[in-house]
Amino acid sequence: MSYAHILKFNPNHDMLGRFSFSDMGKAETMRGMFDRMAKPDGGFTWSPTGGEPKGGFALSVYPQHSAVFEKVTKRDLIDYIKKNRDLLRKPGNYLGAWHDPESGKVFLDISMVTQDKKEAERLCRKHDQIAYFDLNTFQSVTVNRAATSGGVVKHA
Repeated sequence: MSYAHILKFNPNHDMLGRFSFSDMGKAETMRGMFDRMAKPDGGFTWSPTGGEPKGGFALSVYPQHSAVFEKVTKRDLIDYIKKNRDLLRKPGNYLGAWHDPESGKVFLDISMVTQDKKEAERLCRKHDQIAYFDLNTFQSVTVNRAATSGGVVKHA
């Protein structure tokens, strides 16, 4: 199965949340997303309406929308985007994926980015997150290994 096409979210699509595939550049290719998710401590932070942030600290502030997988499929990713399209339309929200190096699980989240490291840690604690991701060093920073991401929904 080829992921050569790019997943593009158009906030002007109809209420059914229809998506299309088009060329948006290498950073947003589905293949690139899957390649980054496959690596421990890898993942991505991507806005369907604006691409990837250039720096800062990414974390989820919507733990009730977190999902965890042993392995994410193309269908899982598309379903997650469709289910969370309203949040992804909001400025400052990102589709986030993180391959937890300790558990080997992949988390999909609705993420935000802050430029303040202390705020990232505070928000992680407030929203029951294991870690935030430093987009400057491309490494996760563990905040609370016992966190449950708000009782994350588990998938196969």
